[in-house]
Amino acid sequence: MRAARQLLGVLWLVLAGAAAGQELPVSKIVETVATGKDPDQTYALYLPTGYGQQDRRWPVLFVLDPRGRAIPGIERFLPAAERHGYIVLSSYTSQSDTSADVNVRALDALLQEAQTRYRFHPRRLYLAGMSGTAHAAWRFAQILEENVAGVIAAVGGVQESTQGPPGPATFAYYGITGTADFNYQEMLRLEEHMLASGIDHRLEIFEGRHGWPPHDYTNRALDWMELQAVKRGLAEPDPELVEAELERARQAAAAAEDPLERLRRYRDVVRDFPDSPGVDADQATIRQLEKDPEVKARRKQERALARSESSHTTRWYVPWLIQLQSEEQRLPTVAESLIALRVGPLKEQAANPGDPPAARSAERTLEYLYVGVASSHPRDFQADGELDRAIRSLEVAVAIFPERAGGYWRLASALVRAGREEAAVRALRKAIGFGNVDLERFKNDPDWEPLRDRVEWSELLILAEKRARR
Repeated sequence: MRAARQLLGVLWLVLAGAAAGQELPVSKIVETVATGKDPDQTYALYLPTGYGQQDRRWPVLFVLDPRGRAIPGIERFLPAAERHGYIVLSSYTSQSDTSADVNVRALDALLQEAQTRYRFHPRRLYLAGMSGTAHAAWRFAQILEENVAGVIAAVGGVQESTQGPPGPATFAYYGITGTADFNYQEMLRLEEHMLASGIDHRLEIFEGRHGWPPHDYTNRALDWMELQAVKRGLAEPDPELVEAELERARQAAAAAEDPLERLRRYRDVVRDFPDSPGVDADQATIRQLEKDPEVKARRKQERALARSESSHTTRWYVPWLIQLQSEEQRLPTVAESLIALRVGPLKEQAANPGDPPAARSAERTLEYLYVGVASSHPRDFQADGELDRAIRSLEVAVAIFPERAGGYWRLASALVRAGREEAAVRALRKAIGFGNVDLERFKNDPDWEPLRDRVEWSELLILAEKRARR
């Protein structure tokens, strides 16, 4: 936090109105632009229609994708960015699950770029991130204070174990989580904090797991940010926008089937449109829902499920991980690991159509297990030169979700490093069969160099070419 404050906080003391930059195309994505601060810091750019011709200051959205995927980062905020006139800068160097300084440097470069190159509104900066970069966006917005008007955070709220309590916020916050997102509970806890603290916010829940949500959600987030700007006097009054957002909010409240979601949506209406016609009836509905036995029962169930998800980690996951890491105990087999982690019962619960909240809770627990055994632990084991433990963890990952390509790609890479080439070839067949293939990357990836002299390599190339054409 101190390093980020030194970079971003000091920088912001000199940010004022930006000068117009050189001629750049509008209404289209510019794929790669190097920052003036550091040519290694690059970004994709979108300038809305009218930029350069209208004498105004423009809101700017910084997108920090957790894998530096700058083009998809911009695309998911179109057409709302065009509709409301947002400049969008999407970093190629932002990262999740890595040093926080990576994202500090990325945002620092984008901030200076906005200052020196674009005609931006100095109090209308917006940050968007996913997972680890969503965590970073909250922290950066607190550092930059009143200059950040809003944060759009997908599947990541505030990691209290590393970031501490959320604290105050002067910015508006639009959170998006998935029903099977392993950060779901984290985002619900943040929602409770924002309700108690009076922070302007929305929380949307989509059907799906950890990752960017469908583009409809991110576009709605930018629509909502424009509404907040109008409310705060940062944008010109727009009665049509306010009316459209009020209608959308009321429709969402009326359509909500889950009683807790219905309560959330009516609170959105009252919080965002306190002076609207019919708000007294909305407030009465909230009071009624808060007393509704069905709402109380669902709230009790959700709290019990949250405890269950947390206890699974301490009761089953941690003891298994200790055995996997132990130099004094033998490695658990894959079968033993699946039993120890309670994968079978979790899958049964996840497939139970009779209790959707419990099924989704089991899905979240399985996703939490998977991200650990497929990504976090193998990465750490390989960094320490413990390939046997990395391989066992990845073998467990592909046993949990045998239809997912990502685990097989990582397993094949670890097996090659361990000199287990035949097993690596089998894992690559699975990876190619289940996933999309970047053919050029596959052909040139140095991970597969030890396999290129094997007779099976030609077969793998044929399979990859067929898959890439689909």
